[in-house]
Amino acid sequence: PNTTMTNAPVSEVADNKDGSVLTVNIPGGQRKILLPPTVHAVAQAPLDKSALKPGWHVSVVARPGANGVLTVSNVQTGENGAAPPI
Repeated sequence: PNTTMTNAPVSEVADNKDGSVLTVNIPGGQRKILLPPTVHAVAQAPLDKSALKPGWHVSVVARPGANGVLTVSNVQTGENGAAPPI
């Protein structure tokens, strides 16, 4: 309740005492969104699976196959193996 989600291009970023304010372009106009300092901004980029190293923290999306073996459809990791922020 009382939440929203949108996918929209950012047209402006301004810092203020409460954090960063993003101005996004949505159908019908613009919306200003406050990002408090506690919010983690996350970017995704492709990574060849050969770059994964033992000891890295990962988050996976997987489904069990008929034989019980998990098949992964998505792997996320933080920069240089840090825990994913999500």
